[in-house]
Amino acid sequence: MVKYRFKFTKEGDAKYVSQLDLVRLFTRVFKRAEIALTYSQGFNPHPKMSIGLPLGIGVTSECEFLDAELEEKNDPMEILKKLNASAPIGIRFTAMQEICEFSPKVKDAESAIYTVKTEGVLPTQSEIDEFLKSGEINVLKKTKSGEKMTDISPDIFEIEKMGENELFMRLRCAPNINLKPETVVLAMNEFIENADITDFDVHRTRILDRLGRDFS
Repeated sequence: MVKYRFKFTKEGDAKYVSQLDLVRLFTRVFKRAEIALTYSQGFNPHPKMSIGLPLGIGVTSECEFLDAELEEKNDPMEILKKLNASAPIGIRFTAMQEICEFSPKVKDAESAIYTVKTEGVLPTQSEIDEFLKSGEINVLKKTKSGEKMTDISPDIFEIEKMGENELFMRLRCAPNINLKPETVVLAMNEFIENADITDFDVHRTRILDRLGRDFS
């Protein structure tokens, strides 16, 4: 048995597949590719696999991660070839490596970088900077115990305007706190007078650890 970390993209209609459904999807993909997964013991065995940090429904990404335990070691290029031949449109495996004791853990992740393409009116960079310096940014967020007002300012590391209709965002992305770009866009509309973002598409490009290194 050997554990691998797979990097994959999530594009097109695949962005509507939930995290839970992805596990079912990948189980079928590995089966079609004839790559044997290790299963748990007991009355309800399930494949030993886990997907990294949650990605919101409707968000595309080029940096998602799947950890899976396989029955045997094999040539990585051959495994990737078989998986991509079996994967649905929108899912593509781009890299894999064996997991060892020195491999990063999910808990080591701190932030994610997103590009947000918008429609409507974006504020100026100076207005965005003022928004970030304004102190508390309290928004209504859903939690396990219901809805409550939450200050999201500590979880926004950077927002930069890229052209007339695109934003660069680096936001908290960790197992216990995962700030969605959607929440930030809605807060900008609420708290920045000249902001009127009517629609947007979000794409995750990188996940970083506490030292600013790519999580892999």
